[in-house]
Amino acid sequence: MKLIYNSKKPMDAHESGQRGELALIVVGVLLTLRTALLVLVPSALGFIGIPSELSNLIVNFGTLAVGCAAIPWILSRAPRPAWVVVWFLAVALVISMLFYGGGVALLGAFGVDLALGLIWLLVMSSISDFRSFRRLLYWGGYVILVATALQLVRTSAAEDEVGYSQFLAYVALPAALIFADAAFERHAFFNAALATAAGVMVMSTGARGPLVTIVLFVAIRGALKMRSSPRLVLLFVGGGAALLVALQYVRDSLLSWLFETLENLGLSTRVVTRLLEGTLLEDRARGALAQHTVDLIVEHPVVGLGLGNERRHVAVLMGDSGPSQWTGWYPHNVFLEVLSQFGVIVGSLILIWVAVKILRAVVATDDMDRSLTALIFVGMGLVPLLFSASYLSWPQFFALIGVCLAAQRLHTSPSALVREAK
Repeated sequence: MKLIYNSKKPMDAHESGQRGELALIVVGVLLTLRTALLVLVPSALGFIGIPSELSNLIVNFGTLAVGCAAIPWILSRAPRPAWVVVWFLAVALVISMLFYGGGVALLGAFGVDLALGLIWLLVMSSISDFRSFRRLLYWGGYVILVATALQLVRTSAAEDEVGYSQFLAYVALPAALIFADAAFERHAFFNAALATAAGVMVMSTGARGPLVTIVLFVAIRGALKMRSSPRLVLLFVGGGAALLVALQYVRDSLLSWLFETLENLGLSTRVVTRLLEGTLLEDRARGALAQHTVDLIVEHPVVGLGLGNERRHVAVLMGDSGPSQWTGWYPHNVFLEVLSQFGVIVGSLILIWVAVKILRAVVATDDMDRSLTALIFVGMGLVPLLFSASYLSWPQFFALIGVCLAAQRLHTSPSALVREAK
């Protein structure tokens, strides 16, 4: 995106529109890189004696400052449905705190992340030029890759083995998705190598969810690519089948080699061990959480338990009744979480609305840049919620909703770009 600006003369409407678009894109990418910067900046500034707490403040306030610069364009561009989502959740939160209990203890568990997510939603819903966004996001992938690698090196040097770290796995996940997406378009081998490197970093943290997310993303991205050419269908399906057959013969030896390599490097072998044992997808705790949540939905099918308040009930069923234990006992599945909070009727309507918006953004659009941006955020913001995080403390989910609403705004109103440039 080319920006022409002369401070000695007033900006015309077109230049103002360009400046606003650029500001929104930069803010959107910075928010995507925020967790990586929270790893990278303290590592870099630590060499000159700056404590990590101060480094984190620098990252957060820096992102906030850039975000404030984009406020005028958010106010003028964010579509009405985006504001409806913000107000709906705000009202739901107030009602939950007033009538369902939990109050400050629950708000402290997800309040900051929810606020960040809603800001991110407004930013992403205001962007028009997703081609420029994807280009800048691609370079951000290198920042994520470097941040993850440095943290792994630091941790392995300080300890005998890098322990299980779901946080670091989700820091690395966007890089794997970004480079896997790029591999389908240009410099296939180079970008595939970068995506593989990011995937190995994810595996070395011991987290399973992000690894499953990468596999699903590649499968869906390949399916979208195959729509443009029947030959690619045969190549993708045939190549995938051949790879699966080949892996059956070398599976054990390959996993044994990975186990020894990761162990020698002092990295986590948790994922490889579970693959060798055939227990990758087994999780008794998540099964118990799901069953308890289903029971709560059956007990409160009409009005639900309120926003975030299901945590208090699940914690009691799991044997932890103290307020300090409430925050970690969420359903670990976004469908069950929404149904338990809003009841079966309202919760189902919300889930249907989200599903329709995502499908329209990914499939029913003629702009591949918007479609692929939405798909990347599906991998970052939705798939992890199927088995891991809570949407209330997962800002990436709201960024995905913002992308979907932007796609709808531009798809249903082709004149939007013209108006925003004036």
